[in-house]
Amino acid sequence: MEVHGDHHDNDGAHACEGCEHGDSHAQVHAADPAPHEAAPKVPRFERPDNGSLIRAIALFVLSIVSFFGAVNSLTHYGTIMAPVAGILGTVGILSMWGALIHVTGGERFDDHPWV
Repeated sequence: MEVHGDHHDNDGAHACEGCEHGDSHAQVHAADPAPHEAAPKVPRFERPDNGSLIRAIALFVLSIVSFFGAVNSLTHYGTIMAPVAGILGTVGILSMWGALIHVTGGERFDDHPWV
């Protein structure tokens, strides 16, 4: 198994300059270990802090109000309010998504303590 390029002669003689390992070529030039240890395991579920829970509830309420506003604007005012209903529906979807992210503990952009 050739690990770092073709540096053996056609007759099988070793031609790697600087290598002093003889026949154990593949073992010495195998992939280097990771530059640091693996990230620590995180618990499967962490209870969100109070601030995140309050923001999640506020975003959930905003999403419900936006959905009702979208439906209400279409049923009471007709298609003339379709752009407003579309905007309110989009706000409802995005705020529900934000609420779910806050409840589940948020995004983990730094999965290693050194990052």
